[in-house]
Amino acid sequence: MLSGEVWHLLVGGMLASVFEAPTAAAPEASPIGMRPVGHRRFVRHPWRLGALATAAAFATTAVVVHHLRAESAAAVATASAPMDGFPLPGIAAPGFTLTDQFGKQISLSQFRGKEVVWALIDDKCTTICPFTAQVLTRALDSLSVTQRSRVELVAVNANPTATSVSTVRQWSSAHGMLHRWVFVTGPASQLQQLYSAYRLTDQVVNQGGHTTIVHDSAVLVIDSSGKERYYYNIVSQSSSATLTAEVSGLRDGMMQWLPSAKTTSSSG
Repeated sequence: MLSGEVWHLLVGGMLASVFEAPTAAAPEASPIGMRPVGHRRFVRHPWRLGALATAAAFATTAVVVHHLRAESAAAVATASAPMDGFPLPGIAAPGFTLTDQFGKQISLSQFRGKEVVWALIDDKCTTICPFTAQVLTRALDSLSVTQRSRVELVAVNANPTATSVSTVRQWSSAHGMLHRWVFVTGPASQLQQLYSAYRLTDQVVNQGGHTTIVHDSAVLVIDSSGKERYYYNIVSQSSSATLTAEVSGLRDGMMQWLPSAKTTSSSG
């Protein structure tokens, strides 16, 4: 049985050749998430696709061999990995309780029985974050009405310098998301603990008196039992074709973990 540390070294090393380095230092290694350190962002070069497939196959095989956290290896082994996403081994997602855009306390556990698709969104961002919101809603809208009822979209505030409820409410309203998702925020210290728990890069960079938030453009899929199942990285907003590709990739990951009608009804 490989230790968590050895797992990180093996999988991280295999993926390093096909992912570019993170923009900022990743949090110190921890057993939470067991995903490649720093969530290195994929570079769209065709010659790297074969290497990515090999690395993904290796990671999947390792999950099967070592039965991480006693999860069903078959489920991870059969999950496909689109260009900007890859399956996760299925350990329990770190819980949180934060405040949404309406001032209501929200806990991750209250969505048990539904698939949760959550993303880091900077409530002051005007570039990649609005694009991410588009990808989320279009991926959701591509599902049937019944399937959509089994999914909860959650945005987590990626800006620890702008944490007010009014700010996340204004951002949601401005981008047509006010009633389409749950946008949670909280004290900076609590948000930073959450980024660390999920092993996501999120840093405040001050340059020449200007503050910039550097964060992973990550989307995570958590299954109906509260386990991490899929990691997707939004990498571009250059064209409508790119938007279509991003929506398709995220939708593929969401479809793999949609709960059945029986699961959803029994959880209520």
